[in-house]
Amino acid sequence: MKKANSPFLLFTPGPTNTSLETKKAMLIDRGSRDDEVNRINRRICAGLLRIAGNPRTHICVPIQGSGTYAIEATIGSLISDRDKILIMSNGRYGERIAKICKKLKKKFFIFKNNDYEQNSLIALKRLLNRDSSITHVFAVHCETTSGILNPLEAMATVASKKKCNFFVDAMSSFGGIPINLKKTKCGVLISSANKCIEGVPGVSFVIASKKLFKNHGHSRSLSLDLVDQWNFFQKTGQWRFTPPTHVLAALDSAIDQHFRKGGVRSKNFRYRNNIKILINGMRDMGFDSFVPDQYQSPIIATFFYPKDKKFNFSSFYDLLKGKKLLIYPGKLSRLDTFRISCIGQIDSKDVRNLLRQIKLILQKMGVTNCSSGK
Repeated sequence: MKKANSPFLLFTPGPTNTSLETKKAMLIDRGSRDDEVNRINRRICAGLLRIAGNPRTHICVPIQGSGTYAIEATIGSLISDRDKILIMSNGRYGERIAKICKKLKKKFFIFKNNDYEQNSLIALKRLLNRDSSITHVFAVHCETTSGILNPLEAMATVASKKKCNFFVDAMSSFGGIPINLKKTKCGVLISSANKCIEGVPGVSFVIASKKLFKNHGHSRSLSLDLVDQWNFFQKTGQWRFTPPTHVLAALDSAIDQHFRKGGVRSKNFRYRNNIKILINGMRDMGFDSFVPDQYQSPIIATFFYPKDKKFNFSSFYDLLKGKKLLIYPGKLSRLDTFRISCIGQIDSKDVRNLLRQIKLILQKMGVTNCSSGK
């Protein structure tokens, strides 16, 4: 793809490489209370709802900060102290939801699946049958710890049949993997500007069922009160506190480009092609994948460290960085693994170049066996 004068190519799942058009959108300074910013905000919300399938039952509430801010705002604002949350987890981001619930003193239970397997529908059904006090089910769609894609529609259906609200962290999937909230029984979807939407960091958003906003007063936070944020948007068209105006302009531009270039379908095709080339190329060099093929998302792939004693990840990372190629600098799973993402302004030529450089770097390190022995 045509690069926007970026010194580095980011093979990370957010922030990602952005287009020159997105970067240019940030060159204009805007007043935070100006009507133009209000119009940008309305376009953003309409565009995000369109990506979600234009459900008339849902609203979109943007909020300052990373995706974790939006998750905490959601839990604090839309779930009462009387409710009980079941968290289906198979990685660090599911565990982070549990940490937020604990911090906010919400009633919750976390079910930990293996980090190389999808969230278990059998376990979900069993847990809901066993405990009728569960009111909410929370899960991660694409668990970025590993790259596993969890069964969103199936989990939402199971939760709905038990009259539970289903909340999903779609941070690294929304915009790159088809999600239709007209068909998926999802009360809340949370995501961020700087992943598959291909905007920049600084704003996240919550797409939520309107009926959840009828109740209010749950939040103990001023700045993270989603209901108050929405009500203020409705009354004034403005943000309660200073919005990240440049970030919003970038997001507005990124959403416009998203639709002009074919939407989720086109982006998903590119991401799937990228990840296929990446995984096949790494396997050709002898690397072992962490995630079974049937669970692999098109967002990010995880590989085991080679058992060759000459392999040192810090050196490997630094040598790639010297070639202006950035992958994730460390592991998140319990095993010795590293991750490479293929989203953002990256195409098949970029992935093939990365593979060539990895091969040359391994030769330079003297690594001859990339198998993990797993």
